Amino acid sequence: MAIAIYASGYVDSGTTGNQGTYTVSFNVGTGSNRLLLACVSIADSASADISAISYNSVSMGTADVSQRNTNSDYSLSKIYHLVAPATGANTFSFTTSGNCDCSVVLIALTGVNQTTPIRNTQKATGNSGTLALTISSATNDLVIDNGTDYYTSGTTSTTGTGQSLILDHRCVSGSATGVEGATSQTPGGSVTTIGWTIANTRQWAYTAVSVEPAAAAGATNVVRNVRFF
Repeated sequence: MAIAIYASGYVDSGTTGNQGTYTVSFNVGTGSNRLLLACVSIADSASADISAISYNSVSMGTADVSQRNTNSDYSLSKIYHLVAPATGANTFSFTTSGNCDCSVVLIALTGVNQTTPIRNTQKATGNSGTLALTISSATNDLVIDNGTDYYTSGTTSTTGTGQSLILDHRCVSGSATGVEGATSQTPGGSVTTIGWTIANTRQWAYTAVSVEPAAAAGATNVVRNVRFF
């Protein structure tokens, strides 16, 4: 069964530096072998973070992968998952702490392995105009990545070759500064190299997961009887 994106959307913390609990209604559909991903982008302070992440009051647990840039903008990228989220439209909720600009991109997938949905993870950080990483993957996997940088007016993001944009969202204040979170999808391979180009040199954090497909319908284990003499 091929992995497919049913829907994507976002929610953010609004004005720069806000702390509190934020919610949004998000519809994951009714497809089979569902998976919900939350791609989190945070910036502004070393203490800025996110907690109590849930969908339909079910905790999404700890992040599959997390990377913080320890320079002055403290960009933080995380990806969480929830297997078999409740069908239809339900409430996604999270709480921020510290001086926190936060953007969360939600991605509803179908056709995902329900036992081992995440095959591999990878992360990177840097201070440049190019985000890049290489992740171990597999044919028929789908690689989802989340690039995070501290946005300033004029900063734009462009996906790398072979990637398809899902969402590029900015949580900014009136001064046009804040966090930018950019997510894309890439067909998996034995090794998958992905990245983003941004217009200006920024302090960035980058995370990715390789999502594993559900087994093909009707697949069985064949047992042969062998007679020994």
